[in-house]
Amino acid sequence: MTFAAVVLAGSQVLGQTTFTWIPNAAGSWSSASNWGASPGGYPDAAGVIADFSQVNITANRTVTVDDDFTVGSILIGDTNNSHSYTFSGSGSITFDNTGGSGASRLAATSGALNTNFTVDIHLASDLEIVNANTASGTNGYFSIGEGGSFVIQSSTAGLKTITFTDESTKRINVYSSIQDGAGQVAVVVDLYNPDLTSQSVNLYGENTFTGGLFINGNVSTANGIGDKALGGAGGAITFNGGKLNFAGTFIAENGTVNRATTLLAGGGTIEPNSGHTITWQGTIDGEGALTKAGAGTLVLAGANTWEGGTVVSAGVLSVGVDANLGAAGTSVTMNGGTLRITEEFNTPASPRALILNNNATVQTDGFTNWYGAVSGTGRLTKTGSSTLSLNNVNSTHSGGIQVNAGILRVRYADGAFGAAGNSVTFASGTVFRIQDDFTAGAGRTLTLTSGNVSFNLSSSFEWEGEITGGGSLVKTNSGIFTLTGEAGYTGSTTVNEGTFRLGANHRFTHASNVVLGGGTFDFNGFSETLGTLSLTSGSFILLGSAGTNQIVFADSSALDWGDYALSITGSFVSGSSIRFGTDTSGLTAEQLAAITVNGLSVGIDEQGFLTAAAVPEPSACAAVAGGLLLAFSALRRRRFRYSPKRDGCLAPADFRHEACSRPARRSPSARRGFTLIELLVAMAILTILASLAVFGIGRARISAKHVVCKSQLRSIGVGFALFLADNKDVYPGPGISRAKRWMFRIGPYMGLEPVTTGTLQRGESVSLLSEAYRRAEFHSPFTPPELYDMSSALHESMGTYGTNGLIVTNESWAVSPGGLKGDWGIRAADIAYPTQTILLGERYAGVLGDGATAETQGYNVDRAGPYPDRPQGLASNVAISTTGKAHGGGPVNLLMADFSVRAIRLESLADKWGTIASKDAEGLRFHPLSP
Repeated sequence: MTFAAVVLAGSQVLGQTTFTWIPNAAGSWSSASNWGASPGGYPDAAGVIADFSQVNITANRTVTVDDDFTVGSILIGDTNNSHSYTFSGSGSITFDNTGGSGASRLAATSGALNTNFTVDIHLASDLEIVNANTASGTNGYFSIGEGGSFVIQSSTAGLKTITFTDESTKRINVYSSIQDGAGQVAVVVDLYNPDLTSQSVNLYGENTFTGGLFINGNVSTANGIGDKALGGAGGAITFNGGKLNFAGTFIAENGTVNRATTLLAGGGTIEPNSGHTITWQGTIDGEGALTKAGAGTLVLAGANTWEGGTVVSAGVLSVGVDANLGAAGTSVTMNGGTLRITEEFNTPASPRALILNNNATVQTDGFTNWYGAVSGTGRLTKTGSSTLSLNNVNSTHSGGIQVNAGILRVRYADGAFGAAGNSVTFASGTVFRIQDDFTAGAGRTLTLTSGNVSFNLSSSFEWEGEITGGGSLVKTNSGIFTLTGEAGYTGSTTVNEGTFRLGANHRFTHASNVVLGGGTFDFNGFSETLGTLSLTSGSFILLGSAGTNQIVFADSSALDWGDYALSITGSFVSGSSIRFGTDTSGLTAEQLAAITVNGLSVGIDEQGFLTAAAVPEPSACAAVAGGLLLAFSALRRRRFRYSPKRDGCLAPADFRHEACSRPARRSPSARRGFTLIELLVAMAILTILASLAVFGIGRARISAKHVVCKSQLRSIGVGFALFLADNKDVYPGPGISRAKRWMFRIGPYMGLEPVTTGTLQRGESVSLLSEAYRRAEFHSPFTPPELYDMSSALHESMGTYGTNGLIVTNESWAVSPGGLKGDWGIRAADIAYPTQTILLGERYAGVLGDGATAETQGYNVDRAGPYPDRPQGLASNVAISTTGKAHGGGPVNLLMADFSVRAIRLESLADKWGTIASKDAEGLRFHPLSP
C-alpha cells in the first residue's frame, strides 16, 4: 500500500479531522511536511477539513494542487490579513462532507486578503462558499477560476446546491463555469447588502446549471456574458429580496432574458447599468414587488402576474401593455427614473396607482390612458411624442407636472391635475388636450416656457389660475377655452379653431399679440388691452351681448392680413368699443375693408377707434346709384330754369302781367351739355357704388359657399344614412367595374334623379361616371366647375368630394377591414369611433385654387400629405391646398362617420399621419377599426 493510500485509509475514519497548513511558504498539497504533525499526512478524504488560515504569511503564497483531492471543507486566510493565497495546479478538489455536519464549505476567513482558487471543483455534497474578509477598500475579494477554463460541477447523481452565504462581507468573483455534471446543480445567493456593489457574487462564466438561480442577495453578470451567466437556457430565477445587476457589454443573447421568474415576499431588483438594455421576455409571477434600479433600460415583455407592485428607482422601465406591469391594479411607485410606455395603454378595468416619491418621468411613445390616482410629492415629467391622459379625479400629487414633449390630456374634473395648487408647465411644441367640460381651480399655475403650446380643446374648459412664461398659446379644435385667471405669458395668442373667451376684465397682464387663424376671440362683454392683431384665415370676434367693454389693440398696420375677413359681432359702440393704436394709422385701408361689425363696414377715427357704417346690400346698390343720379340730374335741371327775378317778375302781382304768365321758355344757354367737373363727379359716384357692390357681393359669395359646402355634406350624410337603412347597415362599394361609385348609389336618396339604370358593364363606366361627376352636389362649392368634367378616362382633376377608402371601398385595390370586396364596403356598426372617423373630405385634385397642382404640392394620397398613404387607409384621390385660398381662406369641411360635419384647418393636416392612421391632436381617424 502506498503512503497516500495509508493516509486515505486513516483519514476515512477521522470524521471531521482537521489538517493544518504550516509553512510560511509556497508548497504542494500532497507534501505531508506542509501539514501539521497531527493527524499526519495530507487531507484527502470525505469530511476532513483543510485549514490554511493559521499562519501569518509574510508574502503572497501559492498552494499547488498537484492531484485530485477530496475534502469536506477548506478554510483560507492570513492571520494578519496582509497577504494572499493562490490555489492552482493540474489537480481538482472534490467537496464531500459525508460523515461531517451539514454542507461542505469553501471559506475565505476574516484574514484572507485576496484569495484566488483556480482549480476545478467537483461536488459530492452541497457546498457553501463564504468570503468573510474584513480588508478595507477593494481588497478582500475571493476569486474562483480566474484565468482558465475551470468548472464547478456535480460528481454524483442528484441535486447539489451551491450557496453563497450571508456570512460574506466581500465580493466573490466566479469565473468558473457552473455546470450540472453527473447530477443537477442549483445556485443560491444569500450574501450581502444588495445596495453595495462591493458585496456581491459576480458571475463571469457561461453557466449551464439547470437547478435554478435563487437570488436573495446581490448578483452581477459582467464581461459580455449577460443571460448566459444565469444558468442553462430557460432556467428559472427566484428572487427573495435580492438584486440582479447587468454590467459590461452584452454580447450573449443580445441582452435578452427568457426565463420564468418568481418574486417571493422579499421581492427582487433588476439593475442594468448605464448604456445597457435588458429585455425580460419570461413571465414574472409571485407575491413580491419588482424594483427597477440602475441607469440602464429594462424592457418587460411578458404577460406578468406578480402582485407586489412595481418600483422604479433609476433608469428606464419600458412596457408595451398593462399586463407587463404585473397583476391588474397593482401600483407603480416612482423613486426616480422613467416609466416608458411604447404601445397603446388603456385598461380602465384595472387602474394602477402612480406614486411619485421623487421627481420622475413618464415617457409615452404610445397613447396612454392612466386611470389610477396619482399621488406623492415628486414632479411628474411627461416626455414622448404620444398622449398621456390623466383620468383619475382623486389624484393628490403635489410636485407639479412638466410636459416636455407630446400631448397631456386631463379628463373629467379638476382633481385629475392633482392636489389644489398643483401646477403644469409646457415646453415648446407640446399640446394641452381637454375634451370634458370643467373648470381648473384658481390655485394652479400654467407655465408656457417657450415656443408654441397648443391648447387642443373639444369641450368647454375654464382656467381660473395664472398663465405665465415666455411661450405662446395656440387654441385649436372646436371647444371653448375661458381665461378667468391672469395671463402674464409674453408670447402671442393664436386662435385657429373654436373659441378663446375672457372670463373677466383685463386678464392679460402683458399685451399679447393676437393671431386669428379661423377661430373666434370672445371678449364676453369684458375689456382688454392686447398687442397687435393679425389674420391667417377668416375669423371672428365676439364682443358680448351687453356692457360697454373697450378692447384695445396695438397698431397693426404693419401686418399683412392677406385676403382674409374679420367679422365682429355683439354690443358695439361706434368710436369707443375697439381701438387700434392711437390714431387713424392703426389699420390700413385694406385691413379696414376686411372688417365688418354687425354687418357694417368700418372706418377708424383720429384716436384709433373703429367706427361703423352700413354696407349696402348688392340689390340696393343699383337703387342708390339711380337715386344719386336722379338727384344730380334734378339739381342740374333746376340750375337752367327761368328766373323770375331775372325776367323782371319780382312780385305776385307781376305774374298777372302777360310777360310773367306766359309758358316757360328756355334760353339758348339752357341747351348746354355736362361740364367736365360734372362728368368727373358722376363717374366718381358710380365707381364708389360699384366698389361697394363688388365688396358686398364678394363677401356674400364666400360666406354662401361655406354654408353651401356644409349643407351639401349634411345632405350627403342623410343620403348615406338612408342607404344604410335600406341595405342592412352596409356601406356601398365599387361594383364589378368601378362604375357603381357612391354618387350613383347615394344620389337617389338625396332626391337626385338616378344616374343610371340597370347593371353597368365594363366599358360603360367612363361616360356614365362623367355624368355623375358633373353634378354640383358632389363637389365642394369652391371647386371650379371646369374641374367637374373629364375627357375619356378617369382622371384626377374631377374635383369631387373624396371618400374614405376603408369605409366606402371605391378603388379596385381597396379591401375593407371586414373582408368584403366588390359591391359593398364595411358595416357601419363596425366603425369604432364614428364621431372621429372621416367619411368624406373636400378634395382639390389637378389644378388647385392657388394655382399649384396636386402633383407638385405632394399631397396626393400616394405621397406624404394630410391623408394617410394607401396602406393605412385614405380618402381616395384626395389632395388638399395648404394655402386655404381654394376654400376662400377658411377651414375645410369633413363629413364624419356619424354624419356630422366638422371644419378643420388645412395647415393642421399637412403632415404625415403615421401607420395608425389617426391624428390624436385633431381627434381624427381614418382606419374605421382603429382602437
